[in-house]
Amino acid sequence: AEKAIDQGWIGQANFTTLRTKAELLEALGKNKEAKKAMDLAIQYTGGLFDLHNYGRELLMDNKVDQALNIFNINAKKHPNHWVSQLGLARGYAASGDTKRALKYAKNAQKMIPNEEMGVRKYAVNLLIEQLNKNEKPVIFLATDWKQVF
Repeated sequence: AEKAIDQGWIGQANFTTLRTKAELLEALGKNKEAKKAMDLAIQYTGGLFDLHNYGRELLMDNKVDQALNIFNINAKKHPNHWVSQLGLARGYAASGDTKRALKYAKNAQKMIPNEEMGVRKYAVNLLIEQLNKNEKPVIFLATDWKQVF
C-alpha cells in the first residue's frame, strides 16, 4: 500500500490507495495511523463519487453516523451536485430524520441534469414518495437490484 501511494513515478496518493492503506493499518491494529490515512483520503483526495460510494458502504454496514458524516463532507465539497444531495437524503433517511431527508431528496431532484434523468430521476422520485408516506426508503439502483436502508 505504501508503494502504491509514494513509490517514485508510479505511486499516487488518491482515495483508493489511501483507503487501502487505512484498511491494512486497521487490520494490523494500528488504528491511529489508519484513521490518519483515512482522514487524508476523505479530506484531500476524496472525489464526489469516492465519498458518496464510501458513505453508501458505511450505510450498508449500518454505520449510519459515520455515513452521515461522509455525506456532509461530500456536500460541503460539492454543494451543487445532485449526488451529494442524494447522499444527505440517504443518510438522514437512514438516521430516521425524514424531514431533512425529504429536503435533500428534493434538492437532488431539482439538480439532476436532463441527460441523467432516466432511472436516477425515478429513484429520487421514489425516495421522495416513500419519505412523504413515512415508509422505509427503498432505492432502486437498477431494474433488478434494490437497496433498503
